[in-house]
Amino acid sequence: MTKQTDLFGDRDVRIPDNPSLEWVARLILRLTDAEKTLLDGNRMGDVDRQIRMAVWMEKGLADILTPDQVKAFTEWALDSKRCVDPELIRRARAWLIQHDYIRVSGAAMKSATQQGTRLAGSFGRK
Repeated sequence: MTKQTDLFGDRDVRIPDNPSLEWVARLILRLTDAEKTLLDGNRMGDVDRQIRMAVWMEKGLADILTPDQVKAFTEWALDSKRCVDPELIRRARAWLIQHDYIRVSGAAMKSATQQGTRLAGSFGRK
């Protein structure tokens, strides 16, 4: 697989049928190109936390927090012992739904099914 580039020679990402995933992938590429240390870490969870913080800061978190709050929040969010990973929360929620411990709205279930179909399609699995 060859990497695509745009008119300016920058790397580009195309994820058919999933514009949200494509948008976030492009954002991550831009952020990691600008700050290579985001990809440093001893575990993938460390890398994910650093990328997540960079995305959140880029998309407005830094605008609503004072500099002291940014520092405190960043320290908390990068601490795996204190900040529960959002993917772990998502997986636990999915398990609870699957095993009928909790129920979410019909609209949320429909949206999740549609998103799953779009995601599977973007990877060629239908």
